[in-house]
Amino acid sequence: FEANLPPPSTAIPRPSTFAINKLRELEYVELYYFTPEGLAEAATHDHSATRDALTFAQIDGTTILRPSSTSNPSPNVVPDDALTWRQMTIAKTTLLHWMASTGWANKYIAALDKFYICLEAHQIRFEPDGEASLLQYQAEVRREWHDALDPQSPIPAFDISRINEDRIARTMAYILNRKQAANVLRLVDYHPA
Repeated sequence: FEANLPPPSTAIPRPSTFAINKLRELEYVELYYFTPEGLAEAATHDHSATRDALTFAQIDGTTILRPSSTSNPSPNVVPDDALTWRQMTIAKTTLLHWMASTGWANKYIAALDKFYICLEAHQIRFEPDGEASLLQYQAEVRREWHDALDPQSPIPAFDISRINEDRIARTMAYILNRKQAANVLRLVDYHPA
């Protein structure tokens, strides 16, 4: 510690132990854990869960006992593509902070930061269903990026900060087609009295 250094002026929100451990292992973790809802759940659950509860885990072919709070995902997890735009923008900031705190290389943090900046500034965001399309895009691409970072992955690691405009256009078309199909089904189910 540094003598005479006071504690920080504000508390840094802490995600669940499960999410922190996923980051430490450089694994994919849902953005939900870094949303206000996920952080509130972690503040309640991680402190109220008994620290004595243990569960079995496999690490490098060896079975070990570890605290159950470190291995259990939240039952309330919301998939990335089902988050609101606000949840995503808040969560990514907390995610980036905890990536740095858990030892991620700066080049990965910078690339993911630029990825989110590009999405927030993307022109499609301001079109009808634009934010939904960008949420879907980021959910798919961030998951694929994490998979590609695995040294065992057959997919080469790509630069996530490079936005694929063709894929965004296809994602937007998919979102619009899904919405149109839902509207058609509503019309077919409509039975006037």
